[in-house]
Amino acid sequence: RLQYEQARDKVIKKMAENIPEILVDELKNADINRRVNTLELTDNQGENLTFVLTLHDGSKCELVVNELQIEMLARAIIHAINNAEMRELALRIT
Repeated sequence: RLQYEQARDKVIKKMAENIPEILVDELKNADINRRVNTLELTDNQGENLTFVLTLHDGSKCELVVNELQIEMLARAIIHAINNAEMRELALRIT
């Protein structure tokens, strides 16, 4: 358990150092074609989760998330929603 927590903390620190700043204006004026319409879990074998995101323009992107990244990813999503002043959405998903 301790080894897992140390590995997770290392990954979280590395991810936190690389989170880009997003401004409210960027979210309000985002390209609609880059918006995610659907999120589908396509693989959950081993230590990674693989998701396919279908964008508004029909293109697809694959996102692979290691189990050590899940906690930080959730924190980043909530932080981004709060920064975008979308409090109602943040309350619905927490």
